[in-house]
Amino acid sequence: AIKNFVKFVEASHAREVFLGILLGNQRFLEVLLSLFGSSNGLSNIIIRYPEYIDVITTNETIYRFKHPDKLYTDLIQELQKATTIKDKKKVLRQFKKEEELRIGVRYLIRETDLIGTLTDLSATADVFLRAAFETAKEEVQKEPIEASFSEVENFAIFGLGKLGGEELNFGSDLDIIFVYDEGKTTLANENKLALTSKYMRLAQIIYALLTEMTSQGFVYKIDTNLRPDGN
Repeated sequence: AIKNFVKFVEASHAREVFLGILLGNQRFLEVLLSLFGSSNGLSNIIIRYPEYIDVITTNETIYRFKHPDKLYTDLIQELQKATTIKDKKKVLRQFKKEEELRIGVRYLIRETDLIGTLTDLSATADVFLRAAFETAKEEVQKEPIEASFSEVENFAIFGLGKLGGEELNFGSDLDIIFVYDEGKTTLANENKLALTSKYMRLAQIIYALLTEMTSQGFVYKIDTNLRPDGN
């Protein structure tokens, strides 16, 4: 805890401000030391991005349950402010760090139990997949690929493994498969082929949005090399 605390103070660009907050708020100091002594992964978020300290200084953030629908709305609003795909990737990565930090602190201060934490992490992954899908759909519609994309409702993301069982942990990969149903289309064969290409492009963008390494890291590692059990 002390080692990570020292790293945090050394990394911050406003040491006096942070030290003043700590001296004036014993409860916050207890939460911070609990975090620094329990998880290097979550500690590194605070150490590398001291501005995320607001996540654990606001009582409403850590003491109140955040419904996935609220999280999704907030994330979409932030994504809509971004004008480029690069900026949207940045939003996704920053938002993920903040949410993971919030969930972790809630567990450490015993506002939720292990089952609740795994459920929250799984629900958060669902939210990011939904947001990535909506973002990818907008990007695909900008690209010069023939065939209408009105059949997009026939596309789905299946969560398997820990995600499917709502047992996702910190740092867990997402085991998913992308599925589309061309049987519901009324397009000619050549247009079906074009539509298939568009669905493939949609999956590629979703994958890039969440897994591509940037200066802010990545959102999730994704494993799509899966097949449902035929038995």
